[in-house]
Amino acid sequence: MRFRSAICLALVLPLAAVTACSSSKAGSTATTSSSLSGSPVEIAFIANSTGVAEVTAGANTAIQAINAAGGIHGRPLKLLTCDNQLNANASAACARQFAADPNVIATVGDVDSYGSDTNPILMNAQIARIGAQPLSASDFAAKDVFPVTSGGFVVLAGAGFLVSELHAKSPGLVVIDNPSADALPGLINQVVYGPLHTKLAATATVPVSAADMAPQAAALASTDATDIALTAQLEERYIQTARQQGYAAPMVVSGTEVDPDLIKKNLAGASQNLYVMSQFNYSSDGFKKMLADRAKYEPTASTFDLFTDAYLSTEIFAKVATGLPTITRAGVFSAMSTMKGYDTDGLTEPLDFTTPGAALGGTAPRLFASTTVGYPYKYDNGAFTSAGSVVPAFGG
Repeated sequence: MRFRSAICLALVLPLAAVTACSSSKAGSTATTSSSLSGSPVEIAFIANSTGVAEVTAGANTAIQAINAAGGIHGRPLKLLTCDNQLNANASAACARQFAADPNVIATVGDVDSYGSDTNPILMNAQIARIGAQPLSASDFAAKDVFPVTSGGFVVLAGAGFLVSELHAKSPGLVVIDNPSADALPGLINQVVYGPLHTKLAATATVPVSAADMAPQAAALASTDATDIALTAQLEERYIQTARQQGYAAPMVVSGTEVDPDLIKKNLAGASQNLYVMSQFNYSSDGFKKMLADRAKYEPTASTFDLFTDAYLSTEIFAKVATGLPTITRAGVFSAMSTMKGYDTDGLTEPLDFTTPGAALGGTAPRLFASTTVGYPYKYDNGAFTSAGSVVPAFGG
């Protein structure tokens, strides 16, 4: 479907990058306890280069907590990693590597913009992609994808929040200057702003190598709010530039790119009226538990949403695997396919992988998070505070 393809291309923006290399980079990390025995239970992930550190830290935090509590049937949990180098061929090589390794049971927290290249390989091997961020057209329909969040839909959620909650009358949008960006303004106008009887007042694109963002900031100077869909480094420079030009209106960024520590460190003096659209409920017991484990096992890690996604996905895998008499790919895949009412302690809505998602008229059936696509927060004095109601699915 042409419309769905446009959706998926546009939503890749905040989580993907634009440079490419020629080969994948694989690695592994294992966390064991002297009380554990037997061969490790292996999980893995494929990630865009820009997300490898956060996914690794999130998964490792959960793994260390799980292994400290006795592992899985007394066996240690082990993580394999593969950096796709922001290249489709390299990403497919990651998938083939994991498919060929019989010890790899599932992937967790994938942040992979090349699902059309990797999903067929992993699906054929019956490797469930637990908590994969739905980014590409394939991810919205492939049966190996079991997302725990709305993925790239946070960009749409941010746009809707500016109008529905902050009452913006002339919202703006700033995006990376690449081909997939072309679809995003029209998508927001049609899916988000059409029902709200408004439209984007201005749009600016930022070249990936941009050092000077003054022209883009000036192009949005007359807007009364800005939705930002850039990589972490670009959005920091854009926000600083816009504030230096005197832009005081609200800005919203994705929780996949920031956490309070990053804002405090890199946006001092430019963080006023700054909002974050997250994939997770930061006031939940599940998030508090994650923070406690992070403080114990990975205290220097940034708590971007990618960290939280990998952490939660690893927990889900461990609970599923612990309930199986024999831990196999097919067993985990089947258990995930029949999972219903999974309680994340409020971190997300209860997970149900048995009912196709209804967002956007059912054109994205693997978007199981059909009730909530974003949780809005405001940055205030080194912390995120709730900024209003959760954002529901669009077109559900």
